[in-house]
Amino acid sequence: MRRFASLPAGSAKAILFLFALALPLPAQEVTPPPAIIDTVIIERIDVFSDEEAASSSVFRIMNKIHIDTQEFVIRDYLQFEAGEPFDSASVAESERQLRLRRLFREVTIDSTRLEDGRLAVLVHSQDGWSLKPKFKFSVASTGDWTGTFGINEINLLGTGNQVYAAYVKELDRDGLNASALFNRIFGWNFDAGGNYAGLSDGKNGNWLLGLPFRNTQSSKSYQYDGSWADQNIIQYRVTDLPDSIVTDTITYRRDAFVSTLKAGLATRHVTGNYLRWGADVGVRQEAFYLDPTAKGTVPDSTYGTVSVWGEVSKVKFAQFRR
Repeated sequence: MRRFASLPAGSAKAILFLFALALPLPAQEVTPPPAIIDTVIIERIDVFSDEEAASSSVFRIMNKIHIDTQEFVIRDYLQFEAGEPFDSASVAESERQLRLRRLFREVTIDSTRLEDGRLAVLVHSQDGWSLKPKFKFSVASTGDWTGTFGINEINLLGTGNQVYAAYVKELDRDGLNASALFNRIFGWNFDAGGNYAGLSDGKNGNWLLGLPFRNTQSSKSYQYDGSWADQNIIQYRVTDLPDSIVTDTITYRRDAFVSTLKAGLATRHVTGNYLRWGADVGVRQEAFYLDPTAKGTVPDSTYGTVSVWGEVSKVKFAQFRR
């Protein structure tokens, strides 16, 4: 009978270790780094394409009247820029934000390779018609007519700013209504807007100035807004009598001034996902009186308001690499 000498325990472990090293390792998938955006190309097209304009002189005239959206307006809503890694989620969110402006017939954003292999992001936009008439007319059974006649321009000179003006005729009053909303006034990172209604029974208006949350990556927002009024307020009264119902009206004069400060902070602000908190602080002064000579006396009410709010958004995008 043959006898085999047993190896020491330490030698057996060393042999197994060397054998394991000799085995081929499983292939590991290496994720390549994302491509870097070399340039951003913005391609703007008139309201009507060349093919559409060739079919109608009206379309050609409308193209000449309309001023295309300026390039800086589009860039304000892009959540990527040259020199950054390509991120399909940022591209999708930028496209969504541009569509929300309602300035375009069509918006598409996609990547492309230039002839020398560099990566470019192509932003293609086709403007929508922005000058819209406001027309409303009706005749009551008494023969009195009411209506609204005005214009609304939502893309003034291609800047994305909005202006509105109209003549308003109601049964018991008429006058002018005008409003405007300007983005990034004088090149600053502020928006400003206001509305004025000068009617035959009084005047009122409101305004705002501040920095809004422009997109999901915005980290802060603050705004001052307010309103004022010097107008008639009609109170309707109905009295039930044994044999009839009596209705009458009392006209009060309303004098009001409201101011509000608003601030918000995003504790999470990435593409498509954010968590925002904020607070509003306001002061309201208001007076109602029957005698016009009473204007300027102590307001009927003066009080402050404080409110807090929160907002959360979570969007899931499909990720693609270029």
